[in-house]
Amino acid sequence: MGFSAESALPHNPDSMPAFALAIFTGAFLLFQVQPLIGKYILPWFGGSPGVWTTCMLFFQVLLLGGYAYAHTLSRHFKPRTQVIVHLTLLAAALATLPIVPAESWKPVADTDPVWRILALLAATLGLPYLVLAATGPLMQEWFRRGSPGVSPYRLYALSNVGSLLALVSYPFFFETVLSRQEQARFWSWGLVIYAVACVWCGRRVWRLPEEEVAKGASSTAREDAPTAPAWSERLLWVALPACASVLLLAVTNKMCQDVAVIPFLWVLPLAIYLLTFIIAFDSPRWYSTFYYTIALAAALGAGCVALHEGADMDILRQVAIYSVLLFTGCMVCHGELYRLRPHPRHLTSFYLLISAGGAVGGLFVALVAPAVFDNFHETHLGFLLTAVLLALVVWRGRGAMTEGSWRLLAVILALGGVWGLQLAAAGSGSWLRGEGWLSPSASFAWDDFARKGWVVWALAGGIVLGVGFFRRGKSWNWHGSVCGILAVGTVALAFSLGLQIRNSSRGAVVSGRNFYGVLSVFEYEKDNPLSHHYVLQHGRITHG
Repeated sequence: MGFSAESALPHNPDSMPAFALAIFTGAFLLFQVQPLIGKYILPWFGGSPGVWTTCMLFFQVLLLGGYAYAHTLSRHFKPRTQVIVHLTLLAAALATLPIVPAESWKPVADTDPVWRILALLAATLGLPYLVLAATGPLMQEWFRRGSPGVSPYRLYALSNVGSLLALVSYPFFFETVLSRQEQARFWSWGLVIYAVACVWCGRRVWRLPEEEVAKGASSTAREDAPTAPAWSERLLWVALPACASVLLLAVTNKMCQDVAVIPFLWVLPLAIYLLTFIIAFDSPRWYSTFYYTIALAAALGAGCVALHEGADMDILRQVAIYSVLLFTGCMVCHGELYRLRPHPRHLTSFYLLISAGGAVGGLFVALVAPAVFDNFHETHLGFLLTAVLLALVVWRGRGAMTEGSWRLLAVILALGGVWGLQLAAAGSGSWLRGEGWLSPSASFAWDDFARKGWVVWALAGGIVLGVGFFRRGKSWNWHGSVCGILAVGTVALAFSLGLQIRNSSRGAVVSGRNFYGVLSVFEYEKDNPLSHHYVLQHGRITHG
């Protein structure tokens, strides 16, 4: 169960603007530098989607480092020592400006692009990014100490507003109006403004009387302070953001591979991801288990169809489907995170584990998946992981809705499942024929039979009537019914995605994946010496 704090007058009512400015500015700079540095190095490394994925891995790992630094600093050092350490580190970060990568970092032969990009980013903006990454949890901790009784979680939503504004403004303003050098100078001046805001916040913490600081530090440990969160909750603090991170990077990879590697297609998924953080962490009223369970189940079905059709589906439809799926999936992950938020006493550890989950997802997509898979199968696994977590959080959240709401949700999901079964049956003849399980004539007869939708609906209706007959006079567990439907749907999704993975390279003479994408060689007209030829495909691009 998440923490909920009543609003109260802060001990320092004029301290909020200082912390709001520092958190907003830090978040803006933190996310504006991502497309900026990506635009610098994208041409150097061949314009591959892997450039952005590797950049995101670096940013997520540095975010984890910043959160770990903030957690350690706030837990083991006195407030005045924290101020000295953080401002010293900030001064060192200012000394590394400007954040323009040197030409010497351009790739050379026989070097791994991933590790070279990571080293380039660490040398160019490692320290400034680490300091900025610590802003959210550290400033919220300072605010909590000076204003006990006031929930700091709204400041987290404000940081996401700054992040979203940075992303949205980049392709529509900064990229079109300013040169890369001008953008770098603008960012450098922004870091100076951020430093001034941090000095302002540090001054307020420094001036707090020792007894006031001690009171703020201990206020959460006295009356009604909860026990430490259970390990099951801590695991979800990692698993939920890891799932959202996998979805974010997998969807970004998919769109860039099928459309183009441009900053807008980096920014769109990341903006959607941040928007869900803003909505979920602003207020619990924006997240509803009922509506988002329905929306995510439908989006997963549509996403499965989009993966199946692949290049045959219109690009705009693909972008729309994947964007909706990313939004609903991240809303469930982040909405459940907010529901599981702890007492502010555990604030920094909460953010630390969230960032750890994001880094785990980034490591999987950027390093593990290219080494293990010969295609972009992390998209399929991301969809399946989302479905599994949806079933898990619904199973854990029995008290989230009334029995009537669970009953209505079960009916809607059951109807949607039957409709999906009908659509799957109507198109299964060609698949059964391709697997060799039906002859051509039998598969056509099956298609004709399966297209009669009344057959599926009659079967489903018979099952419902039969269950109702045998359980007449007994109470019905509608929450359990929803969990059962989601479990069956997850198994069906796993079966469908598994078939797609198996068939993704069917017909290819050879297929492989590297930093620059997926390359497949297909052979045509093998039995005709005059027209026998091979075709090389790179994503949607066909080379002769």
